[in-house]
Amino acid sequence: MSRNMRTGFAVALLAGAIVVAGPITAAQADTPTPLPEKGAVEQLAADWRLSLDEATARIARQDAVAALSEDLESTLDGRFGGLWVDHARGGRVTVGTTDGSSDEVVALARRYGLDDFVTVDQVRYGQSTLTGIAERLSDGLGEANDGARTPVSASLRTDLNQVELTLPTDATPAQRAYVASAAETFGAAVAVTGGDGVAEPAACSSPTACDKPLQGGVHIHSDNGVTCTGAFNVQGGGKKWMLTAGHCLYFAGFSPWQYWWTKNNNGTNRKFGGGTQYWWFGGSQGRDFAIISVDYVAENPQATIFASSSGRTITGTGSAYVGMYMCKTGQTTGYQCGNVTSTNYNTTYSGGIPVKNMITASIYTCKGDSGGSNYLNHTAYGITSGAVFNSPNCGNTVITNKIGSALSVLGVSLL
Repeated sequence: MSRNMRTGFAVALLAGAIVVAGPITAAQADTPTPLPEKGAVEQLAADWRLSLDEATARIARQDAVAALSEDLESTLDGRFGGLWVDHARGGRVTVGTTDGSSDEVVALARRYGLDDFVTVDQVRYGQSTLTGIAERLSDGLGEANDGARTPVSASLRTDLNQVELTLPTDATPAQRAYVASAAETFGAAVAVTGGDGVAEPAACSSPTACDKPLQGGVHIHSDNGVTCTGAFNVQGGGKKWMLTAGHCLYFAGFSPWQYWWTKNNNGTNRKFGGGTQYWWFGGSQGRDFAIISVDYVAENPQATIFASSSGRTITGTGSAYVGMYMCKTGQTTGYQCGNVTSTNYNTTYSGGIPVKNMITASIYTCKGDSGGSNYLNHTAYGITSGAVFNSPNCGNTVITNKIGSALSVLGVSLL
């Protein structure tokens, strides 16, 4: 972990990814998009061949399902085996418990109007046990992946009640030894699967532009041309800040000091700040987030982000769960939505840079998309860090920093 601010020097950590999203006008930003999220509804309907009405109903339940998951975790404690939505079973909200008991689950589900949609499955491992295993495995990934072309990754799969280790076909002896040791140590709690996607961050430049006031989800770039996306506008310590990915600041560097700009709709550059900056990237915690100070009052930063073709007011944060749908903004791929596949993903980027406890989702992502906003409706879920690339420049899995962790560590809150 490292924290950098303007003191005449910078502490170099490790490197990462970048992004951008499209333009937004003040007039668009004043009108929230109706619920539920159209892109998520359409993606869910296409993925599972559902009617739009059925997909709409499932997306509309997601906030209640997230609240139920939090209540179950605190109520059941070690007996809670995780929650996921099984779209292959009609969108059932599936809750794992180690003792197979259902009374408490159904009672809590009834509070949220979900008792007709809940199924209880008995599972072998509690979620806290699997989380501990994922954390232990993440600590050895850097050494195992050292010098490998394709990394091993470890992710918590509540729908499998296992920690999934992805072993590439071109695995090195060290990677094979790491996976074999994990399987021997943790037994059935670990599932080994094959996969050749490469987890990577990426830099690029963008022509996207947006007039004042300053929104989230839009083009930002440093003095020396490192181009990213601002995720969300936040506040803390008597200042307004732009939240983005930590590697953006790392790539820009601090010698000489780099200020940050955005673009107006007419294509001209507009400096918005950067006099104070804090960033985390890699390190023992595997983080990738940062804040950049908004130094000019005229920017009047807003609680809105670019979303599809209009503004979206973000009013709170949420915790993702397997099976839910969310959307993202990105310079290269724009507005995309997809299904959350894991909630504790761990791997290494090129150069051995660790990323830990991330969200993954089946959202198409290309180089240039990192640092963007991950959200659904008016709820923030995370900040794009990178992707699992199945081709040189693009992949079908986004890697996302959890919004709660970023806000807590940085000591800021959403506007």
